Amino acid sequence: MSILNHPNDRQALILFMRQPQAGQVKTRLAATHGDQFALELYVKLLRRTLGVCLTFQQGRPNVDLLVFATPAAAIPEIARDFPGPWRLLPQTDGHLGRRMDQAFATCRQLGYRRTVLVGTDLCDLDATDLEAAFAELVRAPVVLGPAADGGFYLVGLRPVSHLAFHPKTWGTSSVYARTRAAFGAAGLIVRSLAVRHDLDTADDLARIQRDPLFTSRVSVIVPTRHRPEQVKPFLDRIRTGLWPGDEILLVHPAAPGPVQPLPAACDHLHRSIRVLPSALGRGRQLNAGAGAATGDLLWFLHDDCQPPAGFGYHLHRFAARTDQALGCFRLAFEPSCPELDLIAAWANLRTRIRHRPYGDQGLFCRRRIYDQIGGFQRPMLMEDVEFVRRALTLGGLTIIDEPIRTAPSRYLERGIWRASLQNHLLMLLHALGIDDATLYRLYYGRSPAKG
Repeated sequence: MSILNHPNDRQALILFMRQPQAGQVKTRLAATHGDQFALELYVKLLRRTLGVCLTFQQGRPNVDLLVFATPAAAIPEIARDFPGPWRLLPQTDGHLGRRMDQAFATCRQLGYRRTVLVGTDLCDLDATDLEAAFAELVRAPVVLGPAADGGFYLVGLRPVSHLAFHPKTWGTSSVYARTRAAFGAAGLIVRSLAVRHDLDTADDLARIQRDPLFTSRVSVIVPTRHRPEQVKPFLDRIRTGLWPGDEILLVHPAAPGPVQPLPAACDHLHRSIRVLPSALGRGRQLNAGAGAATGDLLWFLHDDCQPPAGFGYHLHRFAARTDQALGCFRLAFEPSCPELDLIAAWANLRTRIRHRPYGDQGLFCRRRIYDQIGGFQRPMLMEDVEFVRRALTLGGLTIIDEPIRTAPSRYLERGIWRASLQNHLLMLLHALGIDDATLYRLYYGRSPAKG
């Protein structure tokens, strides 16, 4: 077992963040592009960095993600807007060096043997940078990640505190050199990482003009039989993972008509959530949502699913994979049991080997792929099977190795093995060319006309 993954070798990954508020973040960019532009860019950088941290943390149970946030009074609001598998702690008062020193001191008190701190201003941070930082801390007591503007974007320490954090002047082009020299003067070996780039000024924006992580927009399309107020917890979960510019279209069976506003009971939800009536049938509802969507990446999501934290990072990252036609997540059930775990394992194995995911794995694709294959062709059942088959004639399949947890309601209602056998029987009948209405009657026990 690698020392970096040993369960007794507790390590902390610290992320410094500020509550996203207009006029309080990215002030140099706000001066040239306005407060709202600066706010939205900061949120994208924050979401991106959280996604990178979670990607690094995956498979490393000895690494804890600690988010130190400011202002301290806003911690409850930050926890509501940025929920996730991390511990949220307040930053102390004072200049940046003092706040960093106190964060490292907190980690020493908590018993962490190696700690890496990273900020949220980077447009090109990668999980491999974090891996390199922790690896260097095995060989040296200090690691620094130099930023192109003369600062540093990352600092890693073994349990030491040092005067390098005491100068009150920060944000200058000499910060990295000064900090490295201070550690060296104390006899501490310093390892350096690759240079990375902050986004602080108008000149820096050229780096992201063609980066889909910052330019793509996701439309989440949710077919449902429920009114918005009935799925508020689900909508809240999705809302807290959206990036600026993303949207949710909740499509329910009703008389066709224009896109509807949210009812008053849902006023607290994200402004980009819209309600769209459609004819009955999951395939029809998905097509209706896609037709009204404004994003360039479409995510087809069931209303009984719980996506993983950081899902937005994976979706926006997928937008850059032009060789990939379709994406999905790993399936899991919540609640679960050994029998359901076995069914999920079989579904995930089938997805890896045969490249045939189901709709409850959260299928996503670029708008261009959806348009090229003509959307969903089956109105009621097996719409996902046909969609996947045709989409994958245009490119590969990306499988996100994080679970999307779906409710096993039908398995529990009908019996786990009976429901599984019925699903496979329907797949066989579909392959034999049985029509959609017959499959619907076999599955639901009623005619499609009766809903």
